[in-house]
Amino acid sequence: MKKVLSAFLALMLSISLCACKSPFGDINKTVSELADKAGITYENGIFVKSKKGDEISKIKPAEISSLAPMSECYYAISEEEQVIYRYILSIAREMSEGFVYCGAVTDNFESDVAIAYRAVLADNPDIFWMPPTYVISTSDSKLCIAFSLDDDDIKNEYLMNKETRDLYAAKLNEKANLIINSAATKPNDYEKEKYIHDYLACNAVYNLDGGDMIFSSYGAIVDGVCVCEGFSRAFQLLLKKLGINSCLVYGIYQDEGHMWNRVKLGDAWYNVDITWDQDEKIGTLHYYFNIPDSELKVDHTISPLRTSKNKVDNGQNFNVILYNCDNSDYWFFNYENRFLTDNLYNTSNIILKDFRDNKGFSELLGGDYNTEEILNRVAGNVYGEATLKSYSVIRREVLVFFENTY
Repeated sequence: MKKVLSAFLALMLSISLCACKSPFGDINKTVSELADKAGITYENGIFVKSKKGDEISKIKPAEISSLAPMSECYYAISEEEQVIYRYILSIAREMSEGFVYCGAVTDNFESDVAIAYRAVLADNPDIFWMPPTYVISTSDSKLCIAFSLDDDDIKNEYLMNKETRDLYAAKLNEKANLIINSAATKPNDYEKEKYIHDYLACNAVYNLDGGDMIFSSYGAIVDGVCVCEGFSRAFQLLLKKLGINSCLVYGIYQDEGHMWNRVKLGDAWYNVDITWDQDEKIGTLHYYFNIPDSELKVDHTISPLRTSKNKVDNGQNFNVILYNCDNSDYWFFNYENRFLTDNLYNTSNIILKDFRDNKGFSELLGGDYNTEEILNRVAGNVYGEATLKSYSVIRREVLVFFENTY
């Protein structure tokens, strides 16, 4: 099975906070003079000092009513962070250039911006054009942020221009709608979620060298090339379109930075890790499909939840929001009753059904029984219809392969 990012350089997980000196000198004086000339005050929303000159344009923060459905992170952060969140969301949508006035400087302004920015992208998996860094400028208790800046020795830019962004966004929306139209035919949320999980695992290739879009939903859905972050953002985007809530989780797997999802089914939340349910040789697995924390934490470490007491920056591995996943009702093995036991009738029926469905192999959860002994007895029980070739054990999962398969 593939390895997770050797150097976790994901768009959000490695964003650096550039505490750069303003290339415009006294930003407060410069922006204030321009605002006076244009008849704009700080209280009337935010405004931008263009990177190309002294022109400014007025930009209002995003309205709460315009937030994406199920914006869990927005409602989990502080009021100060919510204000910056809505400013950043407006900047992202407009792809504003130059410095944007975003409010007053607070004691924790660096953390406020880092948390707000992460929350914006965590709530909006359809935003794929933001740069990997941003610039902060403070003067006279006024906070300004730039995502697109080209002046003196400071250069920062969006991943593409507006025209390309609009073209890519149309492609993403078109492909996403095709996928969810198929998923929507499934009988319940579990089956819809499973369809999306399997679609991404089968149609996107894990590749660290796949270009700028590998960290985005666009990379996974349109290009079919991504890393763990791309899988997670694409999964979240598609589930939200189906009305199923999903959040991103930052953490560690095998000592490397990693990202996966938490999904809400019924009244409970579950972990889903598509990256490690994709095996290059075997195919799509389901061990991490709706897995509870108790099982996930055997090999995953969940990064800490940021709090008002600890300062963070965008280079850190922290979570804006976390839900407990202590329920196992919808874990793949429990929901589909896939257990390797000494009840030969049940175990044989599971394997025969998979064989009849042309799945190539069967997935079961091992336990206290002798795997080889049970499978030898099952092989005799199903002989005449299915021939068992071999089995493998990955973690607690037992994979039973049929004749003429891997």
